[in-house]
Amino acid sequence: TKPFELPEGGRYDLGELIASGGQGDVYRIYDRRLRRHLVMKVLDRALAADSMSVARFVHEAQVTAVT
Repeated sequence: TKPFELPEGGRYDLGELIASGGQGDVYRIYDRRLRRHLVMKVLDRALAADSMSVARFVHEAQVTAVT
């Protein structure tokens, strides 16, 4: 079983777990709209309640985003 579910029929299909680390897990996903594979990092549930951890997670996403 997967740790979370994406909405059925939604934009993304959840694939396999690629890596796990201190902040959470990284999964391969498929974007149906763009028709390409991507990766999604999911913050660990235990860290989601900590505002500093969430801020670091968001900052990392902003820094590594491709625009």
